[in-house]
Amino acid sequence: MKYTKIIVLAVVLMAGIFACKKSDDTNPSSNGTVTVTIGQATISETSITVPVVVSGNATIVQRGVCWDSIQTTPTISNHKKADSGTTSGSFSVLIDQLTPSTTYYVRGYVTTSSQTVYSPVRVYTTGSTQLTIDGINNITDTSASINASLIYSGTLPVGARGFCWGPTVNPTTNFSSFSTASGQGAGNINDTIFGLISGTKYHVRAYAVIGGTTIYSADSIFTTTNFIYPRDIDGNLYDTVQIGTQVWMKQNLKTTKYRNGTLIPTGLSDADWTTTTNGACTSYNNDPANTAIYGKLYNWYAVADPAGLCPINWHVPSDSEWTTLSTYLGGNLIAGGAMKEAGLTHWASPNTGASNSSGFTALPTGYRSGSSGTYSNIFVDGNWWSASQYSLSNANYLYLKYSDTYVNRSSFPKVFGCSVRCLRD
Repeated sequence: MKYTKIIVLAVVLMAGIFACKKSDDTNPSSNGTVTVTIGQATISETSITVPVVVSGNATIVQRGVCWDSIQTTPTISNHKKADSGTTSGSFSVLIDQLTPSTTYYVRGYVTTSSQTVYSPVRVYTTGSTQLTIDGINNITDTSASINASLIYSGTLPVGARGFCWGPTVNPTTNFSSFSTASGQGAGNINDTIFGLISGTKYHVRAYAVIGGTTIYSADSIFTTTNFIYPRDIDGNLYDTVQIGTQVWMKQNLKTTKYRNGTLIPTGLSDADWTTTTNGACTSYNNDPANTAIYGKLYNWYAVADPAGLCPINWHVPSDSEWTTLSTYLGGNLIAGGAMKEAGLTHWASPNTGASNSSGFTALPTGYRSGSSGTYSNIFVDGNWWSASQYSLSNANYLYLKYSDTYVNRSSFPKVFGCSVRCLRD
């Protein structure tokens, strides 16, 4: 009887001990009156929306989800995000700013005053994405064309996309120059970046904004070519200036030969000048000193000659290319001021609005008449041929005047003599 009492007492004591022991906080699904489950999540490229169900009548201090990409049984000591509710029932938690194409281990949790209870582990993988630079082509001293592709299987919208570049590895859109390509969504991304420095190594990455999060391609490297100043076939060297996406010579053309070495007829009499249908050139007033400052005057037949007037890799600009220049400088009403050389060294007074802020350095070259062969308007206006033909007998040209800031457009008979300013191909 004595031993029986001892055994009963021991059983009662053990039961009391187990009744007081807390539940292991890594219990995978339930404890007493608390049960946590999670269902099939909504998965995007960079986020997972996790549905959670809490059952039971325990007093809840906090509820939410925890996750990790390495720890297969995550706890709240890893990554966690709490929901605002403190009752049983259904809720969902958005886990965002995740890495694309990555596997995550996720559990729901509930913390009461005495324990933390977890759901079974669910495994989710964020949407598949491949953002790669496929090629860097047409590299010059100031520009490069870049091709990339974005393969994306998620459901979030793809917003801005393009390229970012700089002198250090892994440039971002926050700390370097960047270019946004046209269009949205997955597919090919193609753009040409400008304003680069000659002979410089650049790092470049493609980027895409997916659901508000910016992702990047791997870092790629290219080096711009060393700039070579243009030189015509006579050996005249020309300075250049980049204006927007265009690179212009800063001086008017002076060559006496076509690109292939053929001489351009010069020294024509007034009568011969007005009747020729072949290319010809002249110095203003037949004075070589004017060529040194203002360049040659050419008829349009020289501009159009297939032998080529400008040096290799340069050409006479078309109407649309002149328009690109004036538009970049603010439009035809004011662009002339940004193009004209400032001051009165060459221009007649008042040289209205001349600032040369573009660096184009336009001078008042005048012209040679195609009807009389005489020279007119030096110091007063500058006249430059376009490569665009107006009619069988006329071609378009652009002119600037000393008295305003306008970029004026008109047409001259092709036998007139105007300046030529070359544009890089």
